[in-house]
Amino acid sequence: MSTAKNLTLTNSHKLEITNLLDSLEFDQGDVEKFFQTLTASLCDFFQVDRASVWLFNDDQSEIICKSQFDRKTETYSSGKSLGVSDYAVYFRSLHAKTNPTVSLHHILDVPLSTNEYTIGVLCLEQVENKKPWRQSDTNLLKIASHSVSKTLYSKEKIKHLESLLEEERTQDHHPRQVAHEINNPLTIILGNAYLLNSLAEEHSQDSELQKAAIRKIVEAAHRIDSIIRGIKPTK
Repeated sequence: MSTAKNLTLTNSHKLEITNLLDSLEFDQGDVEKFFQTLTASLCDFFQVDRASVWLFNDDQSEIICKSQFDRKTETYSSGKSLGVSDYAVYFRSLHAKTNPTVSLHHILDVPLSTNEYTIGVLCLEQVENKKPWRQSDTNLLKIASHSVSKTLYSKEKIKHLESLLEEERTQDHHPRQVAHEINNPLTIILGNAYLLNSLAEEHSQDSELQKAAIRKIVEAAHRIDSIIRGIKPTK
């Protein structure tokens, strides 16, 4: 896989990171594996020393590391927490209405948000080869953040879907299985819709990138339609 080490073709890298995130399987029974795969993939894509994902606890008093991947040692860690009251300036930056990012010489953080509500953070770290972050790095991490946010949001929607499908359980389609099947194409739709919105905001004329994103949305929508048709009760 090519990396974002020399970002000159911004739009092609937007499509590349969208494809990367689309390929990540989100198994409802193994969230830890999803976070580990995500952080390792971000390390590889951005060619950084560490990548991590953090989520707020229920009362928003602290943020907890769900997975941090160290590319040098190829190891994962989790459980570290930061208290909101101890890092007030940092958290105010994440909750900012405009450009809610934290960019230091060796750290780049972008919030995970759903419906303008911050639920966590994606973090990239340069430990050994510290260098200034480029705007392209920030833009690509924002695309990743949006995709991951929608995936986590859809997780809650799927829990609701499972309860609705419980009454329509059939021999071939258990509701949990159906919900899992719907999750992946739904994430693809949301991620590529964000990509199209990003291109529109930048007034991009890259028609091939736009066509590719639209094609993936249509394919994913047809996939969801076929799944739904398969669980309709026969008359």
